[in-house]
Amino acid sequence: MPTPLKVPATILGGNHDRIVERAEIDAWQRYFAGPVDVQEIDGGPADITA
Repeated sequence: MPTPLKVPATILGGNHDRIVERAEIDAWQRYFAGPVDVQEIDGGPADITA
């Protein structure tokens, strides 16, 4: 596994996503050594926009 990044991160996931499960979203936390904020939005992947 690569060295975790020492930066804060926000990880987004949709509660109606039929492809990516919550456990897969949570697993991204291992790649960060800084604070991690996991946010679940009401919707799926098409609802996450910049």
